[in-house]
Amino acid sequence: LYHLQVSLRHGLGAPLLVAGLAGMAAILVRTPKIGLVLFSFPIAYYAVAGSLQLLFVRYVIPITPFLCLAAAWLVCAAADRLAALLPTPRRALCASLIAVALSLVVAAPSAVSVWQFDSLISRPDNRVVVARWVNAHVPVNSSVLQSGSPYGHAQFDPARHYVLWVWDRRERIFKVNRREATGAPDWILLQESPLPSETQAVVKNFLENDY
Repeated sequence: LYHLQVSLRHGLGAPLLVAGLAGMAAILVRTPKIGLVLFSFPIAYYAVAGSLQLLFVRYVIPITPFLCLAAAWLVCAAADRLAALLPTPRRALCASLIAVALSLVVAAPSAVSVWQFDSLISRPDNRVVVARWVNAHVPVNSSVLQSGSPYGHAQFDPARHYVLWVWDRRERIFKVNRREATGAPDWILLQESPLPSETQAVVKNFLENDY
């Protein structure tokens, strides 16, 4: 249920997801042979990807084109059906206009999400901001420890020759040049994130005592 409730729900937007699922069901009922050819892959793929314990959003990307295709078919079919109810000879034009209107309704949340994402991703990443500050303020050859997940760590200018404290997850200790670190680092960068990035207990001890 995770990919349906989270990955696809927020990746496509609720209207597009509902239209895609409804379109798939309608195509399978009305033209089962075409439906099986079109949707056997996304159905089988979802059965596999949905059963995995690793719930990465990117795992549902191969399904999205099929949902968009099914949603487009549903929009066109609905537009033709609605246009047929109108007392006018220009039903083809009306069907086109209705299809455009329905498409805008279905795609609007997705378009807003794309605009919001572009606005967010155009800002400097926090890791870049931190790295610039460290390169500008932390003396050359200083020892630096970064807490939390390595995915959240800043990348420093190699010319600064910082001595990096690296967390060994297997041995659960910090190492410097692949040997167990001793003493205390000169600088600590504390990582806080809604993603899994728990600060190591030894870092908390450092912060309580001396920083």
